[in-house]
Amino acid sequence: MENEHKQDMEDIAGRFHSVFSEMMESLELDRLNETVKNTIGSALDEAREQMERQRERIENAKWRRQTGFRAENGEAAVRKPLEIRVNWKGKVSGILFTVFGSIGVGIFGLTALVPLAVVATSPENLMGWWTLGFCGVITAGFGGMLAKGISQNRRISRLKQYVKELKRRDRPYCEIEELGRLCAKRPGFIKKDLRRILRLGMMPDARMDDKGQWLMLDQETYRQYQLSQKALEQQKGETVRESKQKTDGSRKAATPVEEAIRQGKEYMAALDRMRDSLGEEDVREKLARLDAVLESLFETLQKHPEQLSELERFMDYYLPTTMKLVTTYHEFTLVEFPGENIREAKKEIRQTLDTINGAFEKLLDDMYQDTAFDVMTDASVLQSMLAREGMTDGDFQ
Repeated sequence: MENEHKQDMEDIAGRFHSVFSEMMESLELDRLNETVKNTIGSALDEAREQMERQRERIENAKWRRQTGFRAENGEAAVRKPLEIRVNWKGKVSGILFTVFGSIGVGIFGLTALVPLAVVATSPENLMGWWTLGFCGVITAGFGGMLAKGISQNRRISRLKQYVKELKRRDRPYCEIEELGRLCAKRPGFIKKDLRRILRLGMMPDARMDDKGQWLMLDQETYRQYQLSQKALEQQKGETVRESKQKTDGSRKAATPVEEAIRQGKEYMAALDRMRDSLGEEDVREKLARLDAVLESLFETLQKHPEQLSELERFMDYYLPTTMKLVTTYHEFTLVEFPGENIREAKKEIRQTLDTINGAFEKLLDDMYQDTAFDVMTDASVLQSMLAREGMTDGDFQ
């Protein structure tokens, strides 16, 4: 009986060796070796091409700085195109992981079919179970390699899409939500993906704010953002403290007119503080003119409380928006090394201040419209009565 069992084991081992040999021969290992060599060669060629393109970009940048035409103020006459430094980390390894993972899964996955067939026919065969377990573990390892390669390739593909959209916008900053719309992906996915890309050093110069709302593509833009946020937080803190002090000091409920005048005086006080800290004389003059117009508006409101309805939109939108623009301009002046975006924004705000002053002066004039009409009516009636009584200059003559 033992001899028969031993003979059966030898027959099973012989069949296993025969089937395994035929399978390995059918895989055409020579062709597989050639495929691997071609794949590795193409990956290395692509890496060399990437390094060559990077070297050409550096040389072109140096040439533009050396030969670019400059204006009288020393600034470049032609704006330098946006350049994003990218480290394609994982590009070559992703290709290699995908290739070798696919090969490994294919070979050992097919090989596992042999011991699987053996244990299916002879469940008591320990050698078949050990072989099946070994092939399963190796197949799982190559499967993990394949999954990692696919993940790296997809990340490289998404990074190419991000860089393409950022260069198309040609700005050193971008809102994460807007980038998600451009790439047709959810903002939460974009935020998580970019954090991993930045952590891996694939965009070495880029930074993301703490809230994950903005992506800055260079360190200078990120530093300007930090300074602006710090100045904004300080301004908000001062406004909250002043508001709390005035609220604690109030003893009685104010009427709508009194509340509007109080808010107006708070805005005027904040404008005066920012105007005193500015060193640009033209902006100081614009703010002084704005302060005078606001003072006249609220004096008129105090004399004519019935005009409060005419100032509802002014108090709810125009004045707060004006305050926001002036506050932003003040924050920009605190930036030690302002970039082109900040200079353009400051220019736009200066031009807008002239429009605001003209609009507020017209509003002040409109508040006197009824009074002026009444005065002209009274003057016309008085002239008619004097003429009827013969008391005009013409009648005396």
